[in-house]
Amino acid sequence: MPSNSAANKLVSCWILECENAFTVLNGDLLDLSIMDSVGDVYGAEFQPRDQLWRVRDVFRPLAQEGRILGVTSGNHEERIYKKTGIDVMEWLADYWGVRERYDPDGVLLKIRFGKRPNGKPQVYTAYFTHGTGGGRTKGGKINKLDAMKDIVLADVYAIGHVHWMTAYQDVYYIPDLRNNTLTTKKITYVCSGAYLDYGGYG
Repeated sequence: MPSNSAANKLVSCWILECENAFTVLNGDLLDLSIMDSVGDVYGAEFQPRDQLWRVRDVFRPLAQEGRILGVTSGNHEERIYKKTGIDVMEWLADYWGVRERYDPDGVLLKIRFGKRPNGKPQVYTAYFTHGTGGGRTKGGKINKLDAMKDIVLADVYAIGHVHWMTAYQDVYYIPDLRNNTLTTKKITYVCSGAYLDYGGYG
């Protein structure tokens, strides 16, 4: 698998080539290893300053085309915030023109497109956050993802922290007391994985 920077460029190009492809940037876009962090500060291919400029430029074409729906922060970016109070992801979101759709803890989106049979647009909600913890087992990671519905009810949930890619769906029945009916709601859960080489911290 290519390095982080090369993989991000490939994803960025793929999104631009697809007419209806968009993305959320869900944290840990930068390594930002510092002296007291888990990562290897001496083995980093790029120092934090260089990482910032590279990530800014990799995703700039997506920002220019309006393909970034929202941005949140990860535990790697939090390293800088905890030490300095500087939120590098907020700075990047501002640069990309999506600061109003940035939150370090998570973002709830309302997405409208197409038309339903009644002529009104199809509307979905999506909640994404970087995530924390989750353990080493696949079951532990799925439990962490499943717990997101305890925060807010949405059609799609996405996390990235667990470094594992999977997706699954669930169906809920919601009582509509005004109309004395049950509404069926299909919920999609996504672990977005990671673009990393084999070995090392990731």
